[in-house]
Amino acid sequence: MPNVTINGKPVSAPEGTTILAAARSAGVEIPSLCEREGVSPCGSCRVCLVEVRQASETRFAASCQHAVREGMEILTDTSRVRRARRIIIELMLARSPDSAAIKDLAAKYGVGGTRFSIKHEDCILCGRCVQVCSEVVGAGALGFIGRGSERRVGVPMGTHYEACIGCGACTYVCPTGAIQMEAEAAKRFRSRSMPGGLRCRHARLGSVSFRACAHNFQCSRCDFDQTFEDSFKNHPSIVVKPAAS
Repeated sequence: MPNVTINGKPVSAPEGTTILAAARSAGVEIPSLCEREGVSPCGSCRVCLVEVRQASETRFAASCQHAVREGMEILTDTSRVRRARRIIIELMLARSPDSAAIKDLAAKYGVGGTRFSIKHEDCILCGRCVQVCSEVVGAGALGFIGRGSERRVGVPMGTHYEACIGCGACTYVCPTGAIQMEAEAAKRFRSRSMPGGLRCRHARLGSVSFRACAHNFQCSRCDFDQTFEDSFKNHPSIVVKPAAS
C-alpha cells in the first residue's frame, strides 16, 4: 500500500492504482475525457494532467496512466496545472467547438474562447471507441488512421469493414457524440451469419444465451439496449453478464 499525499492529504492505495483512481477514492476531482472503466488507460486527452513531486523532481503526469508510488506528492490544482489544462481545453475547443462535454470543461476552467483555428471536428481522437471495440467487444473494427494533423479514427484502409458487428458500444463511450448508429450498420449486422445461428447482437456479446426478437432482428429498434441502460447505467457490451446456461 504505497503512501502518498494528494493536495497535502495523506492517501494510501493498493499497488498499481493509478493517480486518477487514488485521487477519486480520496474525493479529489480530476477531469478526464479519454479514461473509461474497463479499458486500458491511454492518456490521449491529457486533461487529467497533475503535478508530481518525488525525489526532488517535479513533473507533469497524465494521472490516468501513472501509478502511485511511495512518497509521491501529487498536486491537482496548482497554477501550472490549471494553465496547462486551459491550453489543452483551448485546443479541444478549437477542434470540437460544438461538443457539449468540451464546452462544459471550458466553462468550468474559465476558457471563454480559443486562439487556435476552428476546425469543427466532432472527434477529439480520445481513442475510447477504438479501445472498447478491440478490448471489450473484441471486433477490432476501428483504428487510428494517418499521423500528426492527419490522424483520424476509421476502418482499416478507409473502406467498408465487415468486422463491425453493429453492437453500438463505440457510440456509447464516445464523449462528444462523434459516432452515431445508423440503420445501415444494423442491416449489415443482420446480414452476417452468427456463430451457432445466433442473430441477436446481445447473444453474440454474451449478455443473453438466446433471445427471440419481436423486431425481426432490426437492431436499431431494439428495446433491450434501454433495459440495460436503465438497469446498469451502461451499454450491454460494457457491462457483459455471463450467458445463462
